Amino acid sequence: MSNIIEANFKLGEYITTGKRTDRKPIWQWAYGQVLRVTGLNLPTAVEVHFKHSAIDGDAQIQIGATENNVMTVDVPNEYMNMSGVITTYIYCTTVDHGQTEYKIQFAVSSREKPESLKNVDEVATWHETIEIINAAADRAETAEGNAKQHAEEAVKSANSATDTLHEISGEVEDAKDHIDDYVIGKEHELKGETGDVSFASFAVDPPRLLMFNDPTKTKIEFNRRGSKLTYKLNPLKGVINESSK
Repeated sequence: MSNIIEANFKLGEYITTGKRTDRKPIWQWAYGQVLRVTGLNLPTAVEVHFKHSAIDGDAQIQIGATENNVMTVDVPNEYMNMSGVITTYIYCTTVDHGQTEYKIQFAVSSREKPESLKNVDEVATWHETIEIINAAADRAETAEGNAKQHAEEAVKSANSATDTLHEISGEVEDAKDHIDDYVIGKEHELKGETGDVSFASFAVDPPRLLMFNDPTKTKIEFNRRGSKLTYKLNPLKGVINESSK
């Protein structure tokens, strides 16, 4: 929706027409319309005179403001309540003199009067109410969007936590596998090629000290002879070796 009526002066022109920037008709019963003038070198503040073809009497004076070579001025609301042609005069002044320099015309197209609009105050109140309703709707929509965004972020966080838990679980399982592999490896190292692991056990049979590395396979027998300790490595079915220390 555009409330801008644009008038662009080409080089050498001093009369032009105004049109809505969206190229739609300028309909009767509009309000808050702004005339924007480009293509001119105007002072910062400029006097603008409005005259409606359906109203007898003097032109209404408004003050336009120029910024970056663009002059804007409000169109009198009461002129928009009647169809016809609005003529705008740009009146440039100095301390010593003033004169009309440029002329702009634009037509207000006729349409039926809205039943609810009776005067300017009622129009303002009515549209302020609409503005409040629209603002409230925008806030509700924004709140809904924020709530949806927070919900999506919560779901993402939950999914991320689940993924992390799965990763941790996987790492724990991997660690357990590594430990099992380590134990199995050490077991193979201890058993060696024979596949047997035997731990010595001792027994006292005076005057002998007996050490058994595997009672079902081998018996190591120690004997003391004076200051010497002798031992025999005996399989269960016979003597294999004898040494002394």
